[in-house]
Amino acid sequence: MHRLLLGFGVLALLLLACPRDGAAQTITVRGKFQYAVKFVCGPDGGPGTGGPAFGHYSTHVNIHNPNGAITFAKKVAIGFPGNVAGRVSGFVAETLGEDQAETVNCGKIQTIAGTGGGFLEGFLVIVTPKELDVTTVYTGEVTVGSGVTTMHVNATPPRKLTLAVTAPAPD
Repeated sequence: MHRLLLGFGVLALLLLACPRDGAAQTITVRGKFQYAVKFVCGPDGGPGTGGPAFGHYSTHVNIHNPNGAITFAKKVAIGFPGNVAGRVSGFVAETLGEDQAETVNCGKIQTIAGTGGGFLEGFLVIVTPKELDVTTVYTGEVTVGSGVTTMHVNATPPRKLTLAVTAPAPD
């Protein structure tokens, strides 16, 4: 009888410890480094709209992990024209194996930000326990489909910090 009760007790503890279907799992990332990467995405009507020159803008943030497997977190801080602070998304956790890389494009930035598209600018903020290689490619076209009329590549250096962030666990 005692074994049966003990078995039910262990089962109950396991059920409480395991996430339920639909329950969000979270992870804490203890960051020693932060990267604040400028992005400009989507179509803009020009200086009269408060944005940059008329055209279509695209940003690709390339993240390379030269270390062993790590989990890091990223969020989006939106900037609005006219000295208006935009909203800041929650953190999203990502995992990269040793020597793996990922690209965060405008579609992913807009997904993290929770926007439905359109023009968006601000910062992709990355918090990580180890240094990463973060390089960004910016392109622009006068009209969609006209071809790239400008391109710039920029490496973002890390900022040292001590910070712990909580984010949904990677899929």
